[in-house]
Amino acid sequence: MLAAALDSYLPVPPEPRRDTPMGRRVHRRWLAVGAAHGLAPRAPARIDELMAAADAARRAGRHDEARDLAAQAATLVPARCVGLATRIAELRAGIDEVGSPPDEIAAALTPAELRVAEVVVTGVTNREAAARLFLSAKTVDFHLQTIYRKLAVRSRTELATLLAARGRST
Repeated sequence: MLAAALDSYLPVPPEPRRDTPMGRRVHRRWLAVGAAHGLAPRAPARIDELMAAADAARRAGRHDEARDLAAQAATLVPARCVGLATRIAELRAGIDEVGSPPDEIAAALTPAELRVAEVVVTGVTNREAAARLFLSAKTVDFHLQTIYRKLAVRSRTELATLLAARGRST
């Protein structure tokens, strides 16, 4: 599953069982990998499924559908689950802020590099980006160095500026 998360050309493995706590954890990661590949669950009903479907719709450029799915997920979150509510709020903000990536940048970067760039420009550290993407901090750093070289930028600020400027012109 990790290989499929890092390389969008590899197929997503079959859906794992979720009858144990570990199975549910693996299933949530499987949903995230599927969303990164643009695949959504067939009939999302649970919070994690709705979030994955919203992320997949966002990546496919279907922003209205993504907003609706994220709103459905937000209505299911109990008041005591602050962390989950925060993740849904971040997803909703990402749908409104960031549209599809600029074509020139998407063509220059691999899917894994593009995912790292999208997360890093939100202002998180390498360690935080690694946690969100289920990667190591060294892998995030490696991708950042490659991104900097390919896009001829020298810092996160330049990367964010480049992505924002190209995003407005498309």
